[in-house]
Amino acid sequence: MSSLLPPTTETMQHVLTQGGVSPYLAAHHDAIFTSLLDETRNLITSSDFERVLELGLDRATEVLFDGVQKNVFVDPNSPLDGSQDLVRLRLAGLLPGLARWSHLALNGLPNELVDVSYCYCISSEVSLTIICRV
Repeated sequence: MSSLLPPTTETMQHVLTQGGVSPYLAAHHDAIFTSLLDETRNLITSSDFERVLELGLDRATEVLFDGVQKNVFVDPNSPLDGSQDLVRLRLAGLLPGLARWSHLALNGLPNELVDVSYCYCISSEVSLTIICRV
């Protein structure tokens, strides 16, 4: 989980400095900031967070592959009733569909890659409800 929160004080100082915090403030943390970092580290390493992250990433991957399948791997000459079996396209034939889908996925509103769904993770200690924004 070091990609979510830097594990050492040196990497934390580097991240803070790159984010615009003055080098002096990045090197000298007060007790409240350190407490907040420790609490965040504990949350990120918990099994509840791991489960919610896994569910969110699984759902986001499903949405990504469904969007690519619906918008890229289609034959433009087939009827629009959704009854397509196996589509055989050349690489050059995939490129317009891929360009169209990526434009819709990145610029469309509502954005299918952002508005995925709700993910629920219920444990014996804590009940977490997180809106997955992927």
